[in-house]
Amino acid sequence: MAKILFKVPQIFEIINKLLCHISGVLLLVIVALLGSSIFGRFLFNKPILGAIEISEVLFVFALFFALAYTQSRGRHIRVTFIFRHFPLKLRSIMHILVHALSAIFFSLLAWQTGLGAWKSLMISEASMGAVTFPIYPAKFAIPFGCTLIAFQFVRDIFTDLEKKESGKEG
Repeated sequence: MAKILFKVPQIFEIINKLLCHISGVLLLVIVALLGSSIFGRFLFNKPILGAIEISEVLFVFALFFALAYTQSRGRHIRVTFIFRHFPLKLRSIMHILVHALSAIFFSLLAWQTGLGAWKSLMISEASMGAVTFPIYPAKFAIPFGCTLIAFQFVRDIFTDLEKKESGKEG
């Protein structure tokens, strides 16, 4: 059992990296698809039908697949111009508090968007553009990504607690 618990963070990190790479590939696909559609439109007066609808769905996957990895690297935007003047102990407490509130927020967001995704699946929700394209798969990417980032915030809380105990900046 202890071996499994020891490997959970490593497995989580592998999943985050894999999803981030998938996210990058999806962004390249979106750029290629939209670029090709624009190219086809201006040169041959024939855009790729459904390119916008497909790109919208792929963008949701790209965005939510990369959230947890970005958080694990501390790359989300933070405003620190006032925060950095606080005493170290207060900054550590604030880091823990922010990560706890963020974990709660993204957990609630995952729950609610999961309900919405389930409803979307039940009615086979699809786009109403030039090409009918199912959008419920993208709606499942949202709670999936929110769950992953909520777990990442929980991991960050433990990291913050370790830093607080050792006296390092959080």
